[in-house]
Amino acid sequence: MKKLVITSALVSFILILSAQSNLQIVDPAKKWTYMFYLFEPPWITYFDSYYTRLEGDTTINQIDYLKIWESGDDPPEIWNLKGFAREDTNGKVYFRSNNNEEGLAYRFDITVGDTFTMNNPFHGISFTAEVLEDDSVFIEPLNEKRRRLKLEKYDPVWTYEEYWIEGLGSMAGIVYSGEHMIPFTGGFLTALCSWYNDEVVYSNPEFNSCFVTVSTQDIQEEKINLIIQPNPLVYQSTLSYDDINRTDLILEIRDILGNLILTIHYDKAKKIILYRNQFQSGIYIISLLDENIILARKKLIVN
Repeated sequence: MKKLVITSALVSFILILSAQSNLQIVDPAKKWTYMFYLFEPPWITYFDSYYTRLEGDTTINQIDYLKIWESGDDPPEIWNLKGFAREDTNGKVYFRSNNNEEGLAYRFDITVGDTFTMNNPFHGISFTAEVLEDDSVFIEPLNEKRRRLKLEKYDPVWTYEEYWIEGLGSMAGIVYSGEHMIPFTGGFLTALCSWYNDEVVYSNPEFNSCFVTVSTQDIQEEKINLIIQPNPLVYQSTLSYDDINRTDLILEIRDILGNLILTIHYDKAKKIILYRNQFQSGIYIISLLDENIILARKKLIVN
């Protein structure tokens, strides 16, 4: 059994509560941050963070949801609609993407030995998960405990462990439950902070901030400006760059997990247009390369 080691973030996190605990995940009083980081030495070290909140009632096919919003700004100013969330009375949480894909993201009506089908549309893989441990995490300073589940893909092959904490969600990040059980190569996701009524109730001790954005590639390698208009991509967006002396470049588009989505041979004489139906909703990294040198990188948001 392979194990993904997440150190004290799982057992000794910082929690500060000033009101009665709320164990529901789908709650407009809550807000989260998570971080994506990518290491591909020697040419990329990349950290990026995102705020997530649930706000605004809506009804789809006669089912009530809260809207899932995401922002890559700190402080968050521009919020983009990521999808929709609902929670039933048994603690089952369902996410729905903007492409109308819906699946089970969380459930807490389970205990050790139980199995169930995970099909979070934001993780993108349907699989059977098994509960390995059902314990609690002590919360200071209120002498309070929160239930914690340790999960793994059933009959694991190249799988890892994932922790869910009641009311806080996955330690992979609130919208990416399942990612630690079946991680993708090229990047990693981790929860950073959670708020309840604008007060921090969780802080990952591995980091000294609730929002981390660093890219050594942007500092060391970026040489030209890659332009995406409009961004976010709603119907179609046009790509261009501002260096008239360069031609025959390569454009790579990867999802937030580092998976290669598109490779385009970019002759500047050609006009590159990206269409909404080429992508699922989410955040993508577009890199402009001259052979193995990255000239520019931009974040593309697809609504």
